[in-house]
Amino acid sequence: TASHAYTHICNNGLEAHGLFGSYLVSMFLECGSLSMAQVVFNKASYHNEYSWTCLIQGYIGEGDPEHSLSLFWRMLETRVRPSKYTYVAVLTICARLSCIERGFQIHAAIVKEGFDEELFVARSVVDFYAKCGLISEAQMLFDKLSSRESHFFNSIDARNIDPEMDKTSVADSENVQGGLPRGAAIFVYNLKACCSVRDLQSGRELHLEILKEGFDVYTTVCNTLIDMYAKCGSIYEAFRVLLKMSNRDV
Repeated sequence: TASHAYTHICNNGLEAHGLFGSYLVSMFLECGSLSMAQVVFNKASYHNEYSWTCLIQGYIGEGDPEHSLSLFWRMLETRVRPSKYTYVAVLTICARLSCIERGFQIHAAIVKEGFDEELFVARSVVDFYAKCGLISEAQMLFDKLSSRESHFFNSIDARNIDPEMDKTSVADSENVQGGLPRGAAIFVYNLKACCSVRDLQSGRELHLEILKEGFDVYTTVCNTLIDMYAKCGSIYEAFRVLLKMSNRDV
């Protein structure tokens, strides 16, 4: 277990080692213990990008975006270079807190680093603009993303941009992912993005939309929901989805 591993590492005097510290921070977050992750982080002799990002994601998952943002500024002060995963996590924070100017700065940094070529990063940028009400900017980036890759890998449901779009036509159009309707596939993609940044709250909101649209009848959607909840540390909610599934695969 996590506690046994931690005890073993402490008994060998390795809890302050940066490498072990990063591993333990991630381990405790996976086990749903943010408090212990913070304790280990504080004891570590140094922090790398991975441990900083894990902790930032941990506080996002706990519904404390303000603290996550303060951790990001502390990370920059220590001259640790953010990764694409760090930037995606911070964009999630900016969207949630409506920190538009900060979001602009993060977007500029993403472009400078070349991370905007990554699909899941591009999805987060579009999502930030859309959630902050900057619909024209979101539409422009949405179109660029669609032209670069298959339009089925959209970061946000097109219905959020064009309220007049016919829901039936969206749901009926086929997707390359296992024959899922396009709308269901978009939810699957968004849930996977939530997994990448451990954003439990956004995952829950997507779950509610999935239920509303009736996409919970698809095994692929349910499996992705289970994976999202499990990776975000909510095993109970993952188990509830499993129990409600009509068809369970391996």
